[in-house]
Amino acid sequence: MQRQKLLHLPRRDPDTPITELATSPTNVASFCQAVLKILIPRGFWGCGLDASNNELLFLKKIDHFISLRRFETMSLCELTRGMKVDNEHRDHHKVDKANNYQITNIEWLAPDQLLANKTSLTDVQKRRELFNEFLYFLVDSILIPLIRSNFYVTESSTCKYRVFFFRHDVWRSFVEPVMITLKEKMLEEISLVEAENIIESRRLGFSHIRLLPKGVQMRPITNLRKRLPIRGRSKELGPGINKILAPAHTVLQLEKVGLGSRKSEHG
Repeated sequence: MQRQKLLHLPRRDPDTPITELATSPTNVASFCQAVLKILIPRGFWGCGLDASNNELLFLKKIDHFISLRRFETMSLCELTRGMKVDNEHRDHHKVDKANNYQITNIEWLAPDQLLANKTSLTDVQKRRELFNEFLYFLVDSILIPLIRSNFYVTESSTCKYRVFFFRHDVWRSFVEPVMITLKEKMLEEISLVEAENIIESRRLGFSHIRLLPKGVQMRPITNLRKRLPIRGRSKELGPGINKILAPAHTVLQLEKVGLGSRKSEHG
């Protein structure tokens, strides 16, 4: 049996920013391309030279998808644009002008009894729909879970729109010491029963802590704007913590301004 190669944590200088140890998007894309190239049969992409071109184009789209910045998206139309799925021996007139490709070159989309027949417009549209759905499935149900299962994806405090990919073992080596410190100095552990009693007794809900790289350190943040389901009404969302505390925050801000005015008068 072949022995598995162990992955070692990269060495980090204390003065090196944490983001320097992230895996480059190019390497992440190469890993995902290699996996998908094995998973997807060549015949999926069509016949002959078009199959090679389509596969290569899809792999390039993966590279583009992984290089996207935070909040940027890739549409299904962009994913399929440029693919050649026209069979030069049949139905040259069946062109999908919206996406600049023809669908009759991908034979697995056609029922066996219709392979020798001319393709109708409705059949072309249905094949295009199936092909687009499968491409969406490849990205949404295979590519994205593949990335999540191997990398922790995050932004940083200094680069809010750039996306960083950390191997899970590398990310864990940063997070565990910080979480131990937070538990010892800032947080207090309570029982599940006590936590449920506190939540039941007030409108304020709870939030999860997330750590962001900030230079050579990790910064804990929480999302207090997130709306959670109302207890007993799972389909209805309640107000976020920030919205509940907004009146109290406004009062404190006014008190702060008033306190500053009183100090200036007595000064």
